[in-house]
Amino acid sequence: MKKIILVLISIIIIFMIQKSSYFTITEIEFNECKNFDNRVIKNSLENFNYFSDSKRVIKERILSIPIVESVVINKKFPNGIDLDILYKEPFLKVIDNDIVIITDDEGYVLTINNALDTYYSITGLEIMYYKVGKKLETYNQSILNDVFSLIKLIKKSGVDIKGIIEYNGSDVCIYTLAGIEVEFGDCSEIEKKFNNFINVYYDLIEKDIRYGVIDVSITDLPLFRKEKK
Repeated sequence: MKKIILVLISIIIIFMIQKSSYFTITEIEFNECKNFDNRVIKNSLENFNYFSDSKRVIKERILSIPIVESVVINKKFPNGIDLDILYKEPFLKVIDNDIVIITDDEGYVLTINNALDTYYSITGLEIMYYKVGKKLETYNQSILNDVFSLIKLIKKSGVDIKGIIEYNGSDVCIYTLAGIEVEFGDCSEIEKKFNNFINVYYDLIEKDIRYGVIDVSITDLPLFRKEKK
């Protein structure tokens, strides 16, 4: 009988703890993300309880926020929590009329129409489907995928490129800070085309040629058209 009473008392105590606002997590500290509505982090833990919600449950909730890469959690009795968050890097801004989508480097949507900083943007693609946390889909999906590869190649090369990438329906175009335009065509076989561009580009720089168009749209036939500034 005593055991039953003890069990019942324990259940009542646990129930009271779960329902008590005293243990509701309200003191939330975390490293904020620039140009992101950080209220999303706090709102995601609304009504969470210090005792009844484990670190695992809290971690799952935080990781459900698309911009979060990983998180380390430290609880602070009786109603506090510290979050050490690693955020995903905004990689590409896709602009289609009034729609602005920010994705990570794998094409997952981080924000929609939000002023999240990213250096590279592309215009000219038609967006087909977008939802925060899902992969962005366009009517030119193969080109979008190759643009991701192109940006990674640019970053690896160290060549100074302007952040705006243009697609005009037939060519993906980038512009060097030196003043040279580069046409990649449909961006297929992008590694070969990029290597062709690099070879031509450095040859031009050595000759102090700063303006013109490098056309690598045909993989085995890189061309240069000299144009005045």
